[in-house]
Amino acid sequence: MRASASLARQVTRFAAVGAAAEKPQLVSNGLRVRVGLHAGVAEGDVERNATSGRLAFVRRPMDIAKAVGDVAAGGMVLMTRACVEQLEPAKALKDVSMLCLGCYQLEGASDDQPQMLYLAISRQLIPRLAVFEPLRRLTPVQVPLLQAPIGHATLVSISVVGMALLKEWDEAKAAVAMQTVADVAQRMLFRSWGYLVEVSGAGLCVAAFDDTLRAVAFSLCLIEELKAADWDEELLDHEVCEVVRVAPQVYPSKAPHASGGSGSTALEPKAPARLPNRTKEQDGGAESGGGGARLLRAPSMQVYRRVSCVQESLDISSSGISGQNVLLRGPRLKVGISSGQVATDVSPLTGRMVYTGKAAGLAPLIMSKAQSGTVWCCKATWQAAQPDGAAAVPELAAVSQGMFGFKGFKENVELMQCQLRRQDPPQATPARLLPQHTVALQQR
Repeated sequence: MRASASLARQVTRFAAVGAAAEKPQLVSNGLRVRVGLHAGVAEGDVERNATSGRLAFVRRPMDIAKAVGDVAAGGMVLMTRACVEQLEPAKALKDVSMLCLGCYQLEGASDDQPQMLYLAISRQLIPRLAVFEPLRRLTPVQVPLLQAPIGHATLVSISVVGMALLKEWDEAKAAVAMQTVADVAQRMLFRSWGYLVEVSGAGLCVAAFDDTLRAVAFSLCLIEELKAADWDEELLDHEVCEVVRVAPQVYPSKAPHASGGSGSTALEPKAPARLPNRTKEQDGGAESGGGGARLLRAPSMQVYRRVSCVQESLDISSSGISGQNVLLRGPRLKVGISSGQVATDVSPLTGRMVYTGKAAGLAPLIMSKAQSGTVWCCKATWQAAQPDGAAAVPELAAVSQGMFGFKGFKENVELMQCQLRRQDPPQATPARLLPQHTVALQQR
């Protein structure tokens, strides 16, 4: 199996030729047949029909295959990931492209497990992508390939720090931790309408956005949300996952002194930013100091604080687990963000969109410079996230980290550390930080 050369260019060229040509371009002729495929039949899924005496496929495999066929449009051949895994070793379909359309919850399937759907299409029929009807009778749980950003995009490169050390310590616990990171990231990506490019067990994740501001907000909130995840207590004892807290800051106030003196200055703790969590039990002992928690008395650090606008946008809870600010908890992430013009194509291995170009290459380089638990971007990306100036989105801030040189880039690049800061009193939620996309395309 291999992808078509520059899928986007072929579709665009077809649309341009069709608009300029005197005669319409032929893409379909005759009956529109839709096909749904699924692989994996157990012994209990085959029964003999009492009336005809013939063997029949029943239960889960048949339900999934029928549900996949029902969501397809006329002229489509759709299949599940189980089929693709059967075809990959054989390499029998070398002239057919496998496009990963995304992960969906199918109506009519016998279980609630989402299915990854792939579209099989030959190179000669790729122009059909411009006229295919949308999928139907399903609920997406990922942004589909045909909705992925093209032309101009913001790339987010994420790395789990110390994954190799975790695997060496306990490979099973490391795998569970990485799966938790992947699950949370994919859930928040869909809410932010970000396209998942790649996720690997080695601790790497790449996503693409068509809106720079939402890419920055997603990255910052992902770090915050993972602090509240249900981590294994033994995992929190490891040096790369231990809990680190910052003591509440103390500010002078005009409150009367205990002795009754008027006008004296007393010290009062400022209300801490609360870490989202569900219950004390899920904290893995952080309340009582379990999990190897360390207490640091550090200066003001706004980067890890929640803001109300992103909290509402991504549906993050606001209950706290402690009277202290939790700086780090669980696996550490470092994130690099870059935006600009990109070239796109479909990977022959994953069926997903892949991005190349200066912006796509800069994001992992920025990530390599970022410190553990932080989100970095280049200055141009930060300016793109603040098109109307810093006052437009006061919940976000950035601090310059200096100029850096990268191989392949003639000029040095100024890098910024992105931060979330709390507003007192909380401001109204900026419209650009709220979800702007409805997924009606797949629900016809």
